[in-house]
Amino acid sequence: MRALSLLCVVVGLWGSSLSNRNCPDLIVDSCHCSAERSKELSRQHVRVKVVCDDVDLMDTLQPSFVPNRTVSLNLSNNKISLLRNGSFYGLAALEKLDLKNNLISTVEPGAFRGLLALRRLDLSNNRIGCLSPEMFLDLGNLSKLNLSGNIFSTLTVGLFTHLVALRVLHFHTETLFCDCQLKWLLLWARSNSVRIGNDTVCVFPTHLHGLEFRNLREQQLRCDGPLEMPLFQLIPSQRQLVFRGDRLPLQCTASYVDPSVELRWRHNGHIVTTQEDRGVYVEETLLHDCCLLTSEVILSNIDVGIAGIWECLVTSSRGNTSQQMEIVVLETSAPYCPTDRVTNNKGDFRWPKTLAGILAFLPCAPATFGSAPHPSGSAPNPSSQREKKAWRRCDRAGRWAEEDYTQCPYASELTRVLHELTQISINTTNAQPLGQQLVAFTSRAAHFTDVMDVIFVTHLVERLTRLVEKRRDVRVNTQRCTTASLHHNM
Repeated sequence: MRALSLLCVVVGLWGSSLSNRNCPDLIVDSCHCSAERSKELSRQHVRVKVVCDDVDLMDTLQPSFVPNRTVSLNLSNNKISLLRNGSFYGLAALEKLDLKNNLISTVEPGAFRGLLALRRLDLSNNRIGCLSPEMFLDLGNLSKLNLSGNIFSTLTVGLFTHLVALRVLHFHTETLFCDCQLKWLLLWARSNSVRIGNDTVCVFPTHLHGLEFRNLREQQLRCDGPLEMPLFQLIPSQRQLVFRGDRLPLQCTASYVDPSVELRWRHNGHIVTTQEDRGVYVEETLLHDCCLLTSEVILSNIDVGIAGIWECLVTSSRGNTSQQMEIVVLETSAPYCPTDRVTNNKGDFRWPKTLAGILAFLPCAPATFGSAPHPSGSAPNPSSQREKKAWRRCDRAGRWAEEDYTQCPYASELTRVLHELTQISINTTNAQPLGQQLVAFTSRAAHFTDVMDVIFVTHLVERLTRLVEKRRDVRVNTQRCTTASLHHNM
């Protein structure tokens, strides 16, 4: 046994030294690499693969940190948010670049400059909303591109001008809008023999929801239907009780489905503009990530004239829609609970001033980033997630009393998943995969931040143990019955 253990150590050290000898230029401890010789046996044809998966990288590696013979670079599952011009310049042999599951929101023009040999690029599951042809400079040999899981809802004409060798394209998103703005892409893909992945399906408009983009007819991609908004929200959305002299910001966010979309504000049916003498300030509308418009009204030094219905209005060439909320202005002498911030394992809640005797509500934070509402008409129905609320009671003496956050999902993804596992009925079919999942989670016990993580794991272990013991008892009883039957027959 000791000799076998020694042999394992020697083999491991030999493999490590071989890897280091083949990748002497890799100077990032958290990454590892492998090298293999191509069919030509010359030293000049060593193919290096570098993997830096799930190591909390905040930025791309400097090209000088990576062997210049690298043909495959995996930077997936990190926290990279920006790809700068020339981020990979110098890696001329690179053929495959994996950047999926990061936080990338900005890709500068020329980000992939110098990657003339690149054939496969994976940018899926990031936060990219703005795309331009200049992003893809020098990628004339790229044959496969994955843009799925980002936050854009359309792609601009001529986006893939520089990708003359492209043959496979994936671009499904949770807000993908299949309308006249994507007609060019359908025609371009067919005329250039580019295969659109069958996972790229329409989300909007409603009548095309779930259809594969590649199977659509040109006539189906139209912009004359009713206005549908992948995202349209007003914050706050509930009635607000405020006091004279208070300050209250109103924020409206809507999907930028086309250049005709504009946001306006109305108060009791009248268009709102900045009125400094009344303490009303309409901020400039901002475009975020080429896909979301945001407008804000600041109400400062509130007076009774501010009371009434406040409405955010979306206007566009396809129609209009709006959301509204009510403001009630109270005298400062009325008893009330003060503003309060509560942070717990369900999220961060900022409770506003609330009149005594009133039950206050706040919406739960969304469980995941980028979750899209269900398709709907001009005014989308809230999804089940957005209907869930936390509540808190302000008693008649103006003190915060009972509160309830049970409807809200856990803020930690790990806690959410463990909680979902506890809701599963455990049986002989799913016990083994469930146990394997549990082993994977407990190996990350250092990341447990909530006592509920331990409680959920303990609960699952107890249920699995009971199932194993039950199975063992059944097996023992079966064996006893079989033995007794054999003796009886003899």
